Amino acid sequence: MSNVNMIEGIIIASFDEDDRLRQTLASTGRPYVILNRFLSGDYNCVAIDTRVAAYKGVRHLIDLGHRRIGHLAGRLGRFNGEMRLQGWSDALREAGLVPHDDLVAEAGYDPEKVPDAVDLLLAAGVTAIHAATLLTGAAAIARLHALGRKVPQEISVVTMHDDLLARVVYPEVTTVGLPTQRMGRAAAERLVRLIEQGNDGPTVVQENILLPPDDLIIRDSATVLNS
Repeated sequence: MSNVNMIEGIIIASFDEDDRLRQTLASTGRPYVILNRFLSGDYNCVAIDTRVAAYKGVRHLIDLGHRRIGHLAGRLGRFNGEMRLQGWSDALREAGLVPHDDLVAEAGYDPEKVPDAVDLLLAAGVTAIHAATLLTGAAAIARLHALGRKVPQEISVVTMHDDLLARVVYPEVTTVGLPTQRMGRAAAERLVRLIEQGNDGPTVVQENILLPPDDLIIRDSATVLNS
């Protein structure tokens, strides 16, 4: 018996286009759970509500007095990139601000694309940057340092997710925590139930799981806007 045939279920995290991911899942013939995204028409997905996470981060910048807040976007057109863009937009609109297109610059998850994206946001006159990922947020701080811009005195930066990187860059990064371990545990628990269902166990409710983000963690990368 091959190793593949010994696998009872699959947890998959993929950046593939929706149609390609569906083909991959169909070819496995095994119960599966999709991690960190929702797939339209599928109910075996576990993700974190990064729309709310982005909203929290941008709301913090608004409370600090910022009004020109740029969004250093993830991969637009995909689940998480669009969720985070929506959270940024929702926070601005709630505060009576307009989410203009020139306040959005896409870097995806590639720190090498961050310098050009940051330059675009600075050209738009932002006083603060909300980064869709911790890695691109750290890269944005590095770019601002390279340009001689002081963080947070001139430009504040807020991002999401919290790990060692947030605490070793200078200044330490204000961020919204994401419960990644809880997401992994929820995915594993759902997969076990799906496997048991296939062995005449109880039926699993067809409902995706969207976990709320953790709290805002205030550090030194964002401050009150100097008027």
